[in-house]
Amino acid sequence: LLFSHLRSKAPNAADVPTLPSVEIGEAQAQAAQAAEAKARDSELAATLFNTQWYLFRYPDIKEQSSALEHYLVYGWRAGRWPHPLFDPEYVLNQLPSEARASNPLLQYLQPDLHLSPHPLFEETWYRNKYMSEADQAIKALVHFSSHGAAKLDNPCSLFDSEWYAHQHPD
Repeated sequence: LLFSHLRSKAPNAADVPTLPSVEIGEAQAQAAQAAEAKARDSELAATLFNTQWYLFRYPDIKEQSSALEHYLVYGWRAGRWPHPLFDPEYVLNQLPSEARASNPLLQYLQPDLHLSPHPLFEETWYRNKYMSEADQAIKALVHFSSHGAAKLDNPCSLFDSEWYAHQHPD
């Protein structure tokens, strides 16, 4: 009797709602692609991201290890600057309106886009003055950050890095 009662209460297969037809393998592939894209974005952004400056500028970020991740997830949406010579709003204003909803640092670092990162950094001028043929594959601000600033290269034609270093030896 008990079992006959349960059978009468059991739903028919047609009455059971079905899950969307997404294969587990497809979901895993999508998750793997998303993780790869996140790793690529992080690696690309790290070429220009200035961790020490970001932590100084935004003291609400407590841990150095999470600064880049914070910028990639939250900081760019809040208009935070990842580098002292990278103005996100300035970069976004150079993009078509449909591209303005994405991370400006990642947009700037795309090899096929020719954007200026800041009004006080002259991308083309710097590239012509300081970068060799071999260096042309990287962005000028990445070159300045990793090589040029230490050699006192000027970020633009209106700024004299040697004079500034002499006036401000600290």
